[in-house]
Amino acid sequence: MFLSLSFSHRFFRKNPYFQDLFPNLKNLKGEQDMLHSAAFEIQAMAILGVYDDVILNLDKDLETTITKLEDVAKLHTKLDDFDGDFFQYMEDPMIEALREKLWEQFGPQEEKLMRSLLSWVHEIMAAESAAIAYSLIPGD
Repeated sequence: MFLSLSFSHRFFRKNPYFQDLFPNLKNLKGEQDMLHSAAFEIQAMAILGVYDDVILNLDKDLETTITKLEDVAKLHTKLDDFDGDFFQYMEDPMIEALREKLWEQFGPQEEKLMRSLLSWVHEIMAAESAAIAYSLIPGD
C-alpha cells in the first residue's frame, strides 16, 4: 500500500488539476487529508492495480492487457475536461515512488525499463481516449 499512496500523493501534489477531476478527491487539500482519506486510498489502490495487472499479465495475454488498458481509458473519458494525454503525467511520480521504495534495487536499467513500460501503457490509454473523443469508437 505504501507504493500506491506514495505514487498517488506525488501525482496529485504535482498535478492538482487532475485531483479536481475526481469529485471524491476534490476537497482533499493537504498530504494529511489525502493520507487519512478512504476515498484517496481506494483511488490510489485502483491506479496501482492497473499497473500491477499490466505487469503480471504482460507476458501471458497481451490482448487482454491491452483491453484492460482501453477499458481504463474509457472510464476516464467520462470525467469532465479529461484528455488522454493526461496519462503521461503519471510517469515521473511513479518513478519517484519506485525509487523511494526500492532504493538501490531500482537502478538506471530498472528505471529505463519502467519508463518504457509506462510510456507504452500511457500511449495505449491516450490512443483509446482520443479515439473516443473523436468518435472513432463508441465510449459506452
